[in-house]
Amino acid sequence: MSRLIGAQYTVTASRLITTFTSSGTFSSGAKSTAAKYLVVAGGGSGGGFHYAGGGGAGGFRTSTDDSFPIDASTDYPITVGAGGAGLSGSSPAERGNSGSNSVFSSITSAGGGGGGGNWMGAGADEYLGRTGGSGGG
Repeated sequence: MSRLIGAQYTVTASRLITTFTSSGTFSSGAKSTAAKYLVVAGGGSGGGFHYAGGGGAGGFRTSTDDSFPIDASTDYPITVGAGGAGLSGSSPAERGNSGSNSVFSSITSAGGGGGGGNWMGAGADEYLGRTGGSGGG
């Protein structure tokens, strides 16, 4: 049986699904195997004030088959990326904050970009949505 820190198991008829909702470590225990994976990053927050852009979704990476080799003697680090911090809304030009990356071993999904601020005047380029797994609006 795998050893999990920061995760929970779900058992279906054909699979053991491991879900991490916080950062931790995965180890397969006594058996080497292969696994499917889905790694989803944190989303970005929206821009400040009225009519500002929405935050972008966190990026994701997935496999379609059991192609990721799991070695029984290896601990695999897991980082669960947080969503971008919300804004106070005090400045219409303020851009949203980007979400954090999520990582499973060597697989990284990029956090979503923060939304653009509501500013169309001089220097508006610095208030555009931020880049990320999915860019902010």
